[in-house]
Amino acid sequence: MLYVRDFRNKLAHGENPHDTTPTPENITLGALLSGFYEPWLLDERKGGKATANVIRSTFKAFLDKPAADLTVLALERWRNGRIKDKTKRATLNRLAGALKSMLNWSVQRSILEKNPIEKFRPLRESDSDGIVRYLTDDERERLINALDERESDIRNGRDSHNLWLKARRKPPRPALSGEFADFLKPLTLIALNTGARRGALFGLKWGDVDIESKTVLFSAANAKSEKPLRVPLNSVAAATLAKWKLQSKKRGNNDLVFPSPRTGKRFDNINKSWASLMKRAGIENFRFHDTRHDYASKLVMSGVDLFTAKELLGHSDIKMTQRYAHLAPDKLAAAVEAIIKPKQEVSQG
Repeated sequence: MLYVRDFRNKLAHGENPHDTTPTPENITLGALLSGFYEPWLLDERKGGKATANVIRSTFKAFLDKPAADLTVLALERWRNGRIKDKTKRATLNRLAGALKSMLNWSVQRSILEKNPIEKFRPLRESDSDGIVRYLTDDERERLINALDERESDIRNGRDSHNLWLKARRKPPRPALSGEFADFLKPLTLIALNTGARRGALFGLKWGDVDIESKTVLFSAANAKSEKPLRVPLNSVAAATLAKWKLQSKKRGNNDLVFPSPRTGKRFDNINKSWASLMKRAGIENFRFHDTRHDYASKLVMSGVDLFTAKELLGHSDIKMTQRYAHLAPDKLAAAVEAIIKPKQEVSQG
């Protein structure tokens, strides 16, 4: 609504009082996102489109309102509603953080005069503390068996199909040669033995794999921290990549290690294949991302110190690695026992 005073002020300054060009006072949250922040995200941030879509869908009720009118109270009411819907606190903090980042970005570029929700505080993430999903020895064995059974089924299916084609005098499909029937087994083995994130594996190129020196470089473009990470390969990972490379049709430096068999391009997801594999293995509540937790857990449980685990995982903060500390109780017990040894030796002497 344009008040009389504002109308006269605009006339006095030679401005068109009916001009609806967005200003820091009236620009809507939706216009701020679509017209300013989203184009920047697409140019500057990996996964920028996904970030913009998250903000757009999560805060749909606020998009038509002036960004400057957004209040801490309104955001708290939104959050309380999501808590009642049993949304995790960590998820709510991440969503609110994305909105705050956009508003802070807008202030830095003088699109907004101030961040209206600057004083909005995140929740304590007690509902996600200590939740680390990793495979038990039995689950790991079932997973490997399920991968082998799946490979056998794929090969048998190809052979049966070729017999069907031959009976109808049609040309057969190429036989499945090589160690692996398709991408899923090598991808899973590399995930379990490197702890790499899904996006890093989907974007991995052969030029970043050095099988001879048993190292792999996850480039900054595919890293969550936006920093390159070089990881040593254990014997399983190195052998898997060597065999997979031998049977890969494209293995130039710029070719993807795990391209989509349908498009030849980067995977969007492998949700269907993974869900089918978990069902075959009889494993519940184990996401592909949990292969990273499994890798980290196995490191710590085998005696690897947290700082070494931090470097291998590419964590930017040791706090992220400390979530696995409880998995090394023997090491912690040995540490506290060490402080009394000198005293015991003195008393015995």
